[in-house]
Amino acid sequence: MAVKIPDSGYVFVIDLNKCIGCQACAVACKVWWKTDQYEAPYIWWRIVETRPGPGYPKNWLNKKMLGLELKREDYEPEAKFRYENLFNNKESTVPPRIYPLPIPQFGPNWDWDKGEGNKPEDAWFFYLPMACMHCDNPACLRVCPMPGTAIIKLPEGPVLVNPEFCGGCMQCVQACPYARMFFSFERKKASHCIMCAPLLERGEPPVCVRTCPQRAIYFGRIDDPASPVYVLAKEYKVALPLLPVLAEKHGVVPRVLYIPPVLTPPKPDGTPRYDEKYMDLMFGPDWRRVKQVLEQERAKGPKSKLMQVLTMYPTWKL
Repeated sequence: MAVKIPDSGYVFVIDLNKCIGCQACAVACKVWWKTDQYEAPYIWWRIVETRPGPGYPKNWLNKKMLGLELKREDYEPEAKFRYENLFNNKESTVPPRIYPLPIPQFGPNWDWDKGEGNKPEDAWFFYLPMACMHCDNPACLRVCPMPGTAIIKLPEGPVLVNPEFCGGCMQCVQACPYARMFFSFERKKASHCIMCAPLLERGEPPVCVRTCPQRAIYFGRIDDPASPVYVLAKEYKVALPLLPVLAEKHGVVPRVLYIPPVLTPPKPDGTPRYDEKYMDLMFGPDWRRVKQVLEQERAKGPKSKLMQVLTMYPTWKL
């Protein structure tokens, strides 16, 4: 199953073989854009999931595959912390108990590092940074009652939401194949990653790109041969769209591409550690070709152009 990739404009490429799940990109996004201003701490424009796992919102992939709607309970509950116990410790506990109420039963990265397997020798998981895919032919724009005003698609790639025109119908939330459109149930407004469009206008890369300590996020114009994303996606073709079955079903062309996590050490018995069926779901069957290319180029060492790009800094070219 082959899903088309963009021909021009800005594109992200994320190397999942390098991501360590540190959440630096998620925290940088949260702090930089102050998404708490929407009175919705459960909104994470960018987050790093542990896969396989339920992800965030809870079980969003299963729900999207089945065509089910996301609901408020799929997001982090709003908890109140008992800070008054610091000054009025009626329970006489040391230290005073300020745990949240109600006690959370789910939240972002609730399944941290679980993955698959029952023993260390068969354990397997990988980290998956998630944000708006800024798709071409975006599903959110097609269902919006006010297309071109509440949701717009810029020629260079970004998909943006104007909260002033958002009517709070949540159709975009339900339509997004990747569950990356978030909704403030307090303000009745939708929002999502904006590809740091204001920074791009100033000639600066997105904050997640320059924050990543592993240099795992690449950014640039896919039609620029000097850009790292061109080399990865067009020249060597090692960057693939996520969940091609959903992309094809919804007719979208995502602008966030992934290098599959195929450079993992084998199990003690020498067999592959990853779940091939799960890899097929997440990246399509082409991940096998990507594995071969990466291994062949890695054997060349510094002589390989691909390895040079995968170890370069900065990881962007605007």
